[in-house]
Amino acid sequence: MMNQQYLKYNSVQNLQYNSSSLDEINTNIIQFLNIRYLTLTLPYDNQFQIIIPRFDNLIYLEIQMDTRTYDDNDLFLLQNLINQAPRLYYLKFYSWSTILTKFESKNKKNVNIKMPPYSIQSSSVRHLNLQGWNYSGNHQFYSEQQCLSLIQSPLGQQCQYLLIEVDKRANIIHLVQKMKYLRALNVRCNDRKDNEELIKWLKPRLPSTCTFANDSTAPNEIRLWIR
Repeated sequence: MMNQQYLKYNSVQNLQYNSSSLDEINTNIIQFLNIRYLTLTLPYDNQFQIIIPRFDNLIYLEIQMDTRTYDDNDLFLLQNLINQAPRLYYLKFYSWSTILTKFESKNKKNVNIKMPPYSIQSSSVRHLNLQGWNYSGNHQFYSEQQCLSLIQSPLGQQCQYLLIEVDKRANIIHLVQKMKYLRALNVRCNDRKDNEELIKWLKPRLPSTCTFANDSTAPNEIRLWIR
């Protein structure tokens, strides 16, 4: 069998991959060897790791899940990719399924639906963005129990920068107090009247070393820095 000859691209660093969008493209002869920023829809097909044969320079990964076909295998695919990305720093879940997989159904006491799979493990991820959409197309506001699950998860225990939406303001306090490595938090709160009112409520309940600001890029969010 003859060795396949590929057109290899080292200069391409940013790629969005969705297997269904490549049906009409001959990907058998293309390889990207230096991808640093990747937006990926799960599940990915067999061509994916032919097109991107290595992930050693990957620092940013945004995940979207195809909720029509989501199953346990998606989690294995994601973990397999992350295992090959030793420099991955920023992990974002843009969309995900709220449907329990077979594995999750057996562990209902430990699982909250409507959450991205942040039980995924990576020793390098420090920046976690959970401000995505669930399969219904709605913002996902985290409950107290869901925030606790995040705090106890592998990614939550090492997270330094977090973007999240919570349903109650008390959840913000739990995140700041219990995520021991957290240094910055961008948060949208579902029970706020306005940002100034929320900041006024939070200040006496959090350490004096915390500083607050409105997020100029997202009017409904506030930023906290923890020192």
